[in-house]
Amino acid sequence: MKKEITILIPTFNRSELLNRSLSSLGLQDERIFIHCVISDNFSQDETKEVVNSWINRKSNLKITYIKHDSDIRPLDNWMSMLGYIDTEYSKFLFDDDWLKGNALNQMLNDITKLKAKSIIYNTNIYAKTHNYDPIVDYYKHNDKKLTTEIVINSILRIENALPVTPSAAVQTSDSLSEALLFSEINSDCSEKVIGNDLIMNFFPLFQGCNSYFINKSIVNLWGGEDSITVNTTNGKILNFCYIKSLVYLLEKFYCETTINQSKKINHKIFANNIRSLINSEYVKFNDSNKFKPRPSIKEVSRYLLNKTFQN
Repeated sequence: MKKEITILIPTFNRSELLNRSLSSLGLQDERIFIHCVISDNFSQDETKEVVNSWINRKSNLKITYIKHDSDIRPLDNWMSMLGYIDTEYSKFLFDDDWLKGNALNQMLNDITKLKAKSIIYNTNIYAKTHNYDPIVDYYKHNDKKLTTEIVINSILRIENALPVTPSAAVQTSDSLSEALLFSEINSDCSEKVIGNDLIMNFFPLFQGCNSYFINKSIVNLWGGEDSITVNTTNGKILNFCYIKSLVYLLEKFYCETTINQSKKINHKIFANNIRSLINSEYVKFNDSNKFKPRPSIKEVSRYLLNKTFQN
């Protein structure tokens, strides 16, 4: 089998970090043909010069560079790359993340051997909050074929979390494209592309396709000064964006939930909608046909009086 893959890198004013990402592609097995598509969201730094320095540097690395002439939504920057995919398998690699030297070989071997639509890998995380000391093997799962129950429980924190960043995943290209296009349904959260990533990683699973978690940390994630996740000051909004994305997946694919799962989802929708009454930073969520929380007057009163909802 000829090994080839398309790598999609959206970028914005991160030339030094982008260079690290590209350097990690340069370390991959030279028998793998890599088509790297870089979408530049109107950067004002040395991004173009960094990209040019990598063009024709490696015989197995083809680079397509898209430079937008104005600032566009991050999600639109992501979507602008879809038309350039020309291989059976693809993956996103965010401009501040990078791969270990064996990563693409491992990914392509695994996805063909397992006949999977998507595989998600463990990661090492280098975060500002930990002084950039690596947190090795961050996610606490063994190798497993994923089920919707495992994923739902991970999002609701009933079980250990799973990676939501597409940097940790490899997918068939048709699945990646379909997932990204569907993710726009979470429009309230798409300005910061929070929740879109979850849909991208788990869309194939909810669709009924083979998806796996592999406990090999072959992707390094960076949580630096300008990381969206690190710098989203309101964690409640961030978490609810993921709940919304989960609800959209559940409803699109008619997935059943347990009584406990439904109760937790209803609680989170209710809490968010109460917050929206007293804080314009929150957006009321009423797009669901499956989940309709109906709290008592006593519960509403308790939440309104709780000072945490004033923050």
